[in-house]
Parts: sequence; C-alpha cells; structure tokens
Amino acid sequence: MRKLIAITLLGLCVTTSAQDKKAIESEVSFEAGYTTLNQANGLGYLGNSAFFSASIAAKNEWVTPTVSATYLPQGSESQANFTAGLSKSFLKEKVLSPSVTASYTRRELSLSGVSDTDEINAGVSLDNKYLTPYVGYFNTMAFDNEGVKVGVSTTVTYKKLSLSPAAEYGLGENFWNASATLSYALTSNLTPYVKAAVSDNNLANSFNTLDQEIAATVGIKFTF
Repeated sequence: MRKLIAITLLGLCVTTSAQDKKAIESEVSFEAGYTTLNQANGLGYLGNSAFFSASIAAKNEWVTPTVSATYLPQGSESQANFTAGLSKSFLKEKVLSPSVTASYTRRELSLSGVSDTDEINAGVSLDNKYLTPYVGYFNTMAFDNEGVKVGVSTTVTYKKLSLSPAAEYGLGENFWNASATLSYALTSNLTPYVKAAVSDNNLANSFNTLDQEIAATVGIKFTF
C-alpha cells in the first residue's frame, strides 16, 4: 500500500513539472476531513475515519487526464484508493455540453478477510447550469458488483455559498444514493464543506451492505 501511495504522489509531481503551460492548464487539489461512511456505486466501505486525498487534472482542449489518491487511516482497517481517469467535454460554449468520462480505481483494503478490488467506471453526462443528468457503467470486480447507474446533480450558488444536491440509482445490484453538499469559498483556493447523504442497497454481503444508512462528511479542500 505504501508503495502505491508513493508511486501515485510521484506521478502527481512529475505530471505537474512536465506540463506544457501553453497547451495544458493543471488543477491540483488537496483535501482532508472526516467521514462516517465511504461508499461508491452502492457499496459501503470504511466508515468513521479521517481521510486525506490529492489529485491533479491536466486540463486541455483534447482529453483531460486525472490522477488521484485517497487514504483513510484506521489501523488494521485502513483503506487506500488510487484512480486514473480521462474526460472529454464537447460544445463547451453551448447551453448543453455533453461530456464523456472513463476511470480505473484500485481499492486497497487492509481489513482481514476482505479482498482488494479493481473498479471500472464510464459515463456520459449532459452538463448545464441547471440540472445535469448522467448515465454510467460500473464494475467493482472483487465484489461482483456490475451494472448501470443514472443520476442527476446541480449546484446553486449565492455569493460564497454553494449547495450541491445529487441523486443516483443503480441497476444490477440495486442501490440508491441521495446527497447534499454545502460549501463556502473562504478564498479562491480554500473551501470548507459539509455533506449529508443517505444510501441503500440490496446486498447480502455484510461488509458492503447499506440499509438506508445516513452518512456525514466534513472536510476542507485546497485547489490551485
């Protein structure tokens, strides 16, 4: 796990230093906080833990690559996630802007008897300033969790405050998730936030099961 963390962070540094500033605009972010539940694609993972993450996106007019790493320290139950993804937006100057994304995630789980897993995601969204719908494919391989998900999200901003509600439903291993994030832009780079979510799935697997579980997250994000 430590080697993967080191490799990911090294990749972030190399990507930043090697970029062509005329063609590529990098966005680097660091995030820290505490969450009562870490869930993805309807699967519940580690909860009641601090988290630390770093990411970099090399934005350009072609395809934007992103690399990120997240670590949740909790002794023998710690978890580390490593993600590499690509995204492409079309018709950026229009009211509706279609976007496509694809990503690969490696989840390293320290808990005894629970397998590490590889995860694939791909999706299409119709970005706009009102309500953004999306549809996607997901496959969490070690847990045989595969299917299609649909969802909507939006953001309402008033001065420095932003409220971002979202809802998602997954077909296959049926699940649903609804959340709302409230953030405040302290500066152009520093944003604290709170998030509340409720999740449910139909899994018999006791490690990943969610039964209308309410989760809360508090964090702060630094972007430059």
